Amino acid sequence: MHNIAYSNDGLWLATASSEGEIYLWDVENNYTKSDKVLQINGEPYSLEFSPDNNLLAGGSTNYFAYLWDISLGQEIARLPHKDVVRNVSFSPDGLRLATVSRKSVQIWDITALPIISTNNLVDAVCAHLTFNLSESEWTEFYANEDYRLLCPNLAIKE
Repeated sequence: MHNIAYSNDGLWLATASSEGEIYLWDVENNYTKSDKVLQINGEPYSLEFSPDNNLLAGGSTNYFAYLWDISLGQEIARLPHKDVVRNVSFSPDGLRLATVSRKSVQIWDITALPIISTNNLVDAVCAHLTFNLSESEWTEFYANEDYRLLCPNLAIKE
């Protein structure tokens, strides 16, 4: 295990592996592992539950901080940084998240973050794009997969 954090109510333990998998353990049920596995790209550097225990934040070596909804078992925000995110900490009221990366501290207003559930991720991404990948671009990213449109309402890049 790489990092661990107990929820503030003591009901959950989160553990992070060097492979980027975060497991939730049900403390009251003899530390039974939950079916929900949270993913983080890179190696996790820190974990912390929000004061109300609804959210879990994590810092990573891939220059992002992550925010997960525990009840859904889904990532709901990914916060960009310019270096490894070494620490995360919620404010006592749970409305802000402080993140540390190199020589900077960033304060995030959680209520202002665009929360996107995994179920709506493709629609949210397509709303920010102007073209689909061309066939040559597709081959660069997905060499062994057949070409397909990711955003059906967008034109193909020429």
